[in-house]
Amino acid sequence: MNMQFKLHSIIVSSVVALAALTLAGCGQKEAVVEALPCAPDSLTRDFIDPSGDVISLGLDGQNISPLINGFFTASTPDGVTVYRYAGANDGSAEIEVVPGLSGLRSAGAMSFGVIPVARQGGHIELVNEKGETVASLELPEGEITQCDPYFTEGVMRFTTDAGGVGLIEPSGKIVVEPRYSALGLPDDGILIAMTEAQAGESVVQNFSVIDLNGNEKYTFPADVTPVNLEISEGMVAVRTRTGFALADAKHSGNLIQLPSGVRSVDELSSGLAVVSAGRGKKGVVRTDGSPILDMRYNQVRIGSGGLVAYCDGAKWYIGSASDLEFHEVGGATLLTPAPLQEKKNGFDFVARSAEGFYLVDSNGERVGTTRLVNIDCGRPIMNVVNTDYPRSTTTVELPGEEEWTED
Repeated sequence: MNMQFKLHSIIVSSVVALAALTLAGCGQKEAVVEALPCAPDSLTRDFIDPSGDVISLGLDGQNISPLINGFFTASTPDGVTVYRYAGANDGSAEIEVVPGLSGLRSAGAMSFGVIPVARQGGHIELVNEKGETVASLELPEGEITQCDPYFTEGVMRFTTDAGGVGLIEPSGKIVVEPRYSALGLPDDGILIAMTEAQAGESVVQNFSVIDLNGNEKYTFPADVTPVNLEISEGMVAVRTRTGFALADAKHSGNLIQLPSGVRSVDELSSGLAVVSAGRGKKGVVRTDGSPILDMRYNQVRIGSGGLVAYCDGAKWYIGSASDLEFHEVGGATLLTPAPLQEKKNGFDFVARSAEGFYLVDSNGERVGTTRLVNIDCGRPIMNVVNTDYPRSTTTVELPGEEEWTED
């Protein structure tokens, strides 16, 4: 199928001019987390910044998103509201509702000058910092039912009601048509694409590497299957006939075979891979296959910039893969790495202890002194924007006269 999909963009001269100014003013910025949601008690919802300072929001009882590029969302049973953050005064946030962006069904985050939002009963829209619609994501046939919460490397994945996945630009232009069953996130201009084809009673999955315009760069052989759709620094974890390996997605899939004892690859990030020998025993290798930690730890986490955290017995340690100097994180019962969107602004790890939650730096030292009952270090990419707009392709077939019977 090679059907051309086009979006119905709002092309009004004043709106386009405002959108251009907004994009120029905000800068072509990736999503960067500036503060994380935290909870000093069971009711209060505030922010904590990378220095460990807690900022009061005054939005108790609401679910708060991370602060990304100066904007965040708050959710209540009545819907989602988008707020602009204007700084803090004596520990209290100065915030305001973005005009027209309250009571929403769902909303994403600010990146590349726009926020994807879905109003109740409406299409997904891209809005600028003033709440003005830059593009409405509509198709001539079918509906766009969900999209990522923000743009990555200038593109964003979207899904149609027919199950197709494609890529869109911040202007609302589709750059990769929704012809794929799934797409991974971009990594330095490339991403993994999956298609499915019926083969008798079975469904065959095919994987390839494409660029941001949908041009195919490499196709995985039938006996080489990606573990997931993640690329990290050009490398992909794959399963082969002889075990597990790392494939160089930028150089025609050249394979680096992992040791025969590896039973799974759990994570791939920052030039490192968490590998498992089964029975919960995990270790870490570099993407050239050289070992860092033997596969004997129950819990291992990879942070940004080559940071590694592992649990040995009841104690957690953190250190850099470059020098292998690890420091104990005293009192920690769990360490969660900050995703890349958070690391860009200085977050490293979030620790949980018997006394509560706190931030941890790259040396395993506590950041900040406020006792918190929670710090939300979740990955924002999981919070997709979705719509409840009626699907135009949905039809109701009534039975013909010959199908009606009388008792």
